[in-house]
Amino acid sequence: MIYKCKHFKLQELVSPLVFNKYGDFGWSFFDAEILKDLDKIREIFGSAITINTWLFGGNTTQCGLRSNMDKMVKYKKNVYCSAHCMGKAFDLHCVDNVRLFGVIYDMIKKGELKAIKRLESRSSTKDAWVHVDSFQTNDIIFLG
Repeated sequence: MIYKCKHFKLQELVSPLVFNKYGDFGWSFFDAEILKDLDKIREIFGSAITINTWLFGGNTTQCGLRSNMDKMVKYKKNVYCSAHCMGKAFDLHCVDNVRLFGVIYDMIKKGELKAIKRLESRSSTKDAWVHVDSFQTNDIIFLG
């Protein structure tokens, strides 16, 4: 059985190119455990979190799964194997990224997340985000 997030629509997790090509089949591109982790984060955080906002008229389109034809990847000249291209990464946005980072940090340290192992944050720019992925590292990076 394919797991579908309780708190995120598929369009929030994939780029428009991916959704327009694959539709609901896009759920199958993700490991169920990372989707369950996203739901857990949302439930523990208790406030709205966005990933891609294109469905709602926003301008974020590549904060989840990116395809080889999406603009952030399409013009790469070298081999590029990011967690985003494999359906293993998400850039999360909310009104309090610092608190979100802390909540996820605590969840990782307590072993409450099964798939998400890596956490990174950028909060000093207008495009602030908290990046999570399931690559087999334990990097926790705060970029300010």
